[in-house]
Amino acid sequence: MTEPNSPARVELRAVDASVMLKVRNLNTVLFPVRYTGTFYKCLLQDDQFARLAYYGSVCVGTVTCRKQPLGFAESNVVGQHTMCEMYMMTLGV
Repeated sequence: MTEPNSPARVELRAVDASVMLKVRNLNTVLFPVRYTGTFYKCLLQDDQFARLAYYGSVCVGTVTCRKQPLGFAESNVVGQHTMCEMYMMTLGV
């Protein structure tokens, strides 16, 4: 147990196939919608950002984002680089 005056230890850990069941279980408890298997498969792709939040050794939250082009109607190319943004898909604790 954490001492009353000591800071809580919160850690974000990457999501991989070995913890996908934790992500599914948290999403079932936290959100009123059910995500498809495709959603969970996409979380493992390189352009996704998916993390589990741990308080000590207890998994207490999840955050998922995807990378997408910056703006749909605007020019999103600067030099030879396409500008991107992160779109937060889920955040739950």
